[in-house]
Amino acid sequence: METSDVSKEFKSFIDGFSKYLAGYSGDLPKQYENAIIAIIKTEIAQNMANHGRYDGSGTSLFSSGDIQWKELKESTKRSYKSKWGDEYDPQPTLDRTGALRQSIEVVYKDNLTFELSANTPYARVHQYGSEDGKIPARPYFVLSKSALNKIIDNVIEGLEEYTKSALV
Repeated sequence: METSDVSKEFKSFIDGFSKYLAGYSGDLPKQYENAIIAIIKTEIAQNMANHGRYDGSGTSLFSSGDIQWKELKESTKRSYKSKWGDEYDPQPTLDRTGALRQSIEVVYKDNLTFELSANTPYARVHQYGSEDGKIPARPYFVLSKSALNKIIDNVIEGLEEYTKSALV
């Protein structure tokens, strides 16, 4: 599994936050790791359910906002309507078959490092858009400020618990 650009961005954020954690070289207690993973997965699910939640400035993990993804092209809408009939949803959901959603993994590696990945051939194109510009970016790896605050709270609480247990 290859680490995505989003994973690197998240690691960069955590690395910056880690300046405040000098001397810490352990892992978070498991409950905090799991809580952070759940926060990230919930954010991704909400992005898909809401047809996007980004600020329109780019595809950064931290570009949360209230802009939805660009509409599907008319030719794509016609194709989907003929394929799915009454089940057709004209919104760009990125979740028509569930394959992308099911391929998403959020894994705690160690030392406050999380890896985010999606293992479908089109995952990168959906996040960043196609190189030829024919498919627009529809970022789904985007975290809201609220989620970031929850993640930071979990890191702090986890470190407090770790510190207390280390002192006993």
